[in-house]
Amino acid sequence: SDWALHFDTRERSALDQLLQQRSYADHLLREQLDRSLKERGEDEETMASLDQERKKSRHLLASLLPGPIIDRVNRGEREIVDEIDEACFVEIAVDDFPGVARRLKPEQRARLLGEVFAVVEDVAQARGGTFVKTLGPACLLGFGLHGEEGDALEDALRLALALRERFASVTVGEGAHAVRLRI
Repeated sequence: SDWALHFDTRERSALDQLLQQRSYADHLLREQLDRSLKERGEDEETMASLDQERKKSRHLLASLLPGPIIDRVNRGEREIVDEIDEACFVEIAVDDFPGVARRLKPEQRARLLGEVFAVVEDVAQARGGTFVKTLGPACLLGFGLHGEEGDALEDALRLALALRERFASVTVGEGAHAVRLRI
């Protein structure tokens, strides 16, 4: 049966706040740029600062939302609700993360998770999956979210097998920490 995928109230509120903050930040940057241009003519430092703030804003959105949703937000959509005929979600977590984390400094933990999630995202995208969000030492992937042809459940199972094979002998990070995943 058909069902609608939408943000729950908390996520919608967070998205609205993020969009307001982004809009306000863009407004402040435009004002700063206008003042600077009037006072000194075109200033390369101001332009570089503006570009850097825009990159930060894009990076923040990318860390919170899937790419196709960001594209729609950037086109001005405020309420994003889709009808999806078939979808499958897979949660992937670093096995025994508390045990692994005790042996690492905070920056090493963040780097380790970043490396693991980058591999997971690459493998998922190669199989038509969408990296939905991270949940601490876990991440959520979705299949069939964008109307792709194929069987979402089969694609998710193929992802699980590929990740099991990929992480069978993988070590990541400084000190080469062995990583096992729970799928």
